[in-house]
Amino acid sequence: MELSRRDFLKISAITAGSLLLPVGEALAKEDQKYFPLHKPLGEGKTVCPYCSCGCGVLVATDKDGHIINSEGDPENPINRGALDPKSISVRQLSTSPKRLGKVLYRAPNSDKWEEKSWEWAIAEISKRIKKVRDETFVKTINKDGKDIMVNRTEGLAWLGGAANNSEDCYLATKFCRSLGMVFVEHQARVCHSSTVAGLGPSFGRGAMTNDWIDIKNADVIMIIGGNPAENHPATFTWINKAREHGAKLIVVDPRFTRSAATAEIYAPIRPGTDIAFVGGLINYTIQNKLYQEEYVKYYTNALTLVNPEYKGPAELDGYFSGYDAEKRTYNNKTWQYQMAGNFPKRATNLDDPHCVFAILKKHYSRYTPEMVEKVCGTPKEKFLDVARTFCATGKPDKSATILYAMGTTQHTVGSQYIRSYAMLQLLLGNIGVPGGGINAARGESNVQGSTDMAVLFHLLPGYLGAPKDTEPDLETYNKKFDKTCFWVHGPKFFNCLMKAWFGDAANPGNQFAYNYLPKASGNYSFISIFEAMYAKKIRGLICMGMNPAVSGPNGRFERKAMENLDWLVAMDLFETETASFWKAPGVNSKDIKTEVFLLPAADAMEKAGSIVTSGRRIQWRPKVAQAPGESKEDIWILTQLMKTLKELYKGSSDPKDRPILDLIWDYGDPPNVELVAREINGYALEDIFDKKDEKKILAEKGKIISSFGVIANAKNPDKIACGTWIYGGYMAPMDDGTGVVMPACKRRGQKDPGNLGMFPFWGFAWPANRHILYNRASAKPDGTPWAENKKLIWWDATQKKWVGF
Repeated sequence: MELSRRDFLKISAITAGSLLLPVGEALAKEDQKYFPLHKPLGEGKTVCPYCSCGCGVLVATDKDGHIINSEGDPENPINRGALDPKSISVRQLSTSPKRLGKVLYRAPNSDKWEEKSWEWAIAEISKRIKKVRDETFVKTINKDGKDIMVNRTEGLAWLGGAANNSEDCYLATKFCRSLGMVFVEHQARVCHSSTVAGLGPSFGRGAMTNDWIDIKNADVIMIIGGNPAENHPATFTWINKAREHGAKLIVVDPRFTRSAATAEIYAPIRPGTDIAFVGGLINYTIQNKLYQEEYVKYYTNALTLVNPEYKGPAELDGYFSGYDAEKRTYNNKTWQYQMAGNFPKRATNLDDPHCVFAILKKHYSRYTPEMVEKVCGTPKEKFLDVARTFCATGKPDKSATILYAMGTTQHTVGSQYIRSYAMLQLLLGNIGVPGGGINAARGESNVQGSTDMAVLFHLLPGYLGAPKDTEPDLETYNKKFDKTCFWVHGPKFFNCLMKAWFGDAANPGNQFAYNYLPKASGNYSFISIFEAMYAKKIRGLICMGMNPAVSGPNGRFERKAMENLDWLVAMDLFETETASFWKAPGVNSKDIKTEVFLLPAADAMEKAGSIVTSGRRIQWRPKVAQAPGESKEDIWILTQLMKTLKELYKGSSDPKDRPILDLIWDYGDPPNVELVAREINGYALEDIFDKKDEKKILAEKGKIISSFGVIANAKNPDKIACGTWIYGGYMAPMDDGTGVVMPACKRRGQKDPGNLGMFPFWGFAWPANRHILYNRASAKPDGTPWAENKKLIWWDATQKKWVGF
């Protein structure tokens, strides 16, 4: 009989336990609670609730569902059984004596909590939501002499977490928008908004480009603004795997961190000078002609022609053309591309003085090694050591990755840091290839998924822009979608979202219920929320898994602002500083009128749903433990609130209340999270036919769609309900690589075609299970791979289609 290491350890533990039974019987009763051999055990496979690596965890529970042990899941390809101390101690979240188990209420001017029932809390919170909404609702505003329908309330605000499941966050967004809320934000705004603002304009998406495992394919890894050895330990597994085949690790950081201690090159840098440092690398690449020329010509805008009147800082003493010194603003008319119809003109070579590349070359010519040393404090030879190593990857058979975290994002110019990384990587041909990319190390388990679900004022799920008052109708709204890229299908994605939310009430006759959505008139972001709260404009705040009293940039101001609320709802595991802001030192609780409802929530191990790694890999996390006391899942709380609000508005003839009454919320009671996931994935309301072959059915009525391509290619896409188009396929039945079919995000297949670490049968990566974004750039313009060792996808002339890993 063959035994695995795990089976051997199990048998060894049982044998050892049998020898100790007499001792176990003598243990104190309290100790026996943690003596697993005396109780039947359950074991669940789940995903760590901490950082964004998505490591697999095996959780053991006693007969009451309490966690008694956790260890690494050896099957999960991200961590292969290894765990950091946080993951190992996940039991503490469930068993902590500080966990909430009862609904608590703090009355106005009170100095204590009172225990309440769920029925009472749901009813009271719903009444307060309705009261504030009704009293602060704005149907129209006058803009430029015209009445614009905005249908919004600025009296309510929502703050969400980045560790909630994606399904929790999706329902939160749906809940808020149906009420007309525009003050909607979550934790990712505080930590990684500069990532989206940096990567989005550079490439098209604000997401990490590659996958954690893919780091093993890199020839050089540069960590700048991060310390994964301590904060994302699983990452170092793959960094070290890359080093086994000769890869070099570079760490650029003001501190000599644990990551720096292991690096081949450590480059010290003054805080806040990253732009000069990376600018020096860009200049070094251009001056030494280390850029990958064919890649640059075909896969970047390097040949695109800019207005001949454009002038840059090198010519205008640090300014760009169009600057108005009196108003201190820019007119960017001269910055635009030269156009030929709807398309930009392109130069014939990189030497054209008006092409982007020539302008880039001129701009960065000042960023010499001497300038870098002067500005950054990095010794010239150390900088050149970095430059020689990193910039040598501008070859078809080489690739380098950049890893960053909060050391980059938390600067006022963090987006510009990330933009500079993007330019460097594009010059070197490191985007879209194995071992390349710009990889943002997120600090919580579902920063990516919660952002995908648009718990943010300016977005709808799938990064569809939220309507503004400058977009008074659907036709105007649809004009924002770029007709030259995947956003050409934006109007279809929007219509499918509205069908998911409002069903038959969203139809061509009423612009797919476009006016049901609130229209924004400015900035409703995180800081704006607390400014409005301080000004007593916001009267009610709901926090789901976020603790702004300590995570915001100005905790003292944020706590002061909460004193002006009529009421606050906190859905959390513990009594957070936000929930108990009225207890803060120096505060007299008798002077604070804010009512506080503290609702005990289930944690990650105690509910089912999906989370997304920073590398966009969606994994299903089943319920593996019981929540303490009367704690409830977030989707249960949201369902009870919406159910009660629908009842409160029942019979209303006011058009402002139609979004609530028409909102589809049929997930069962108690709600079934898989029904929420089905809606997010998308399903056919009728048989969906191919627009090119009207006899070909892409999806049968009632069945979930296999990918967002079904929407794009459908003759009748308005008969699809899809909550988040980029998630199309994540719940679709798919092969796990062994012939077993199951929902894609639940797959645990071990096959890795190409041995590149893609593991396409483990979970599902959005979009379309694509583990490296922009992968078309991994092949030459003619469709052949740049190099055999960096082969990812290629054109198969025989099959007349793209194939690969």
